[in-house]
Amino acid sequence: METYNCFGYHYSNHLASLEIALPKGDYDFEYCNISTNNWNGLVISLKMRNDDPGQELPNPDMNIETILIDLDKVPKISSQYACDFDYSKPIIVFTYHLKDTSSYPINDMVCHTELCNRNAIDASILRSICSNVAGPAKAGFGTTRRY
Repeated sequence: METYNCFGYHYSNHLASLEIALPKGDYDFEYCNISTNNWNGLVISLKMRNDDPGQELPNPDMNIETILIDLDKVPKISSQYACDFDYSKPIIVFTYHLKDTSSYPINDMVCHTELCNRNAIDASILRSICSNVAGPAKAGFGTTRRY
């Protein structure tokens, strides 16, 4: 397994329900709104609750985790190009567990910059972001759509 895939919906009350395929474990989730004028973006950063080893998540057995996110409470990245979520559009979701969990703010900015520079979104965005982020242990890409 190379990626954490996710899909989900965001609702008129600005809640998002996401289904993410993750190795079995107990996680904390950090969220960051990386939206631009053209694209909605959400980064979900993972950290194991009990002594994160700072390496690949080792369990080969997968679970589908359902997480509910109040999108109005997700902090927005600090950037002159940062925008609020446009709830009329889908939200592109990036899911990460990095070897250096202290680098999550840098990773958020890399994802935001990539969205700023995109005229079209396709699968190559994940490869491009992964090549710019130091030492990703695992990375995933998915979306929510309006329900």
